[in-house]
Amino acid sequence: RDAGTMPDSAMVCYTIVADRYTPEATEAEKALSVRALNELGVLNTNYYNDHTAAYQELLLARDIGKEIGLEDMEPYILLNLGNLYNLYEFLFPSAENVSKAGQYYEESFRAACRQCDWQMAINSYINFVMLNMPYGVGDAAVHEKMAVWLRDSIPPDTPDRQLACHFLNGNMALLRGDGEQALENYGLMNGDLDGQPDA
Repeated sequence: RDAGTMPDSAMVCYTIVADRYTPEATEAEKALSVRALNELGVLNTNYYNDHTAAYQELLLARDIGKEIGLEDMEPYILLNLGNLYNLYEFLFPSAENVSKAGQYYEESFRAACRQCDWQMAINSYINFVMLNMPYGVGDAAVHEKMAVWLRDSIPPDTPDRQLACHFLNGNMALLRGDGEQALENYGLMNGDLDGQPDA
């Protein structure tokens, strides 16, 4: 069920699954625990304001995921850790909280790029940009840093790397408020999908 409409029921279900974790569990059982712990972290962050529990659950999910090589969950867990620190910053402002949120967003972005999970890469990128742009979306220095991120983070041998670059560049243009440039970048994706070289 949708955790957003029934958080109490979701909390019970995810807790049951997470509590079944033991070091002796099978890899499949551990994978279920990772997903349940991640969801518990989200619930405790967004619905129950238990940030200590959320932090412990997300860190445990990350550690178990690393242990069993569950790479597809890594960007999600890291993004949720970033969201936790970002929310915590609103309650208890500090430079350390902003720095930690940004660190987790960047790690999430890089993990998503390694796995060619471009939707998660976009989500992480947007969270990072908004975190670092308190005075509006037109900060050229931040976007210059994002361009470096983009160039350095997507592996050169990724089969659809050019498609991902055009997609990410289009989103960066949108954040700058440059609709014409965004359309141009998105238009270049058609050539990528058709297997045609760039104009």
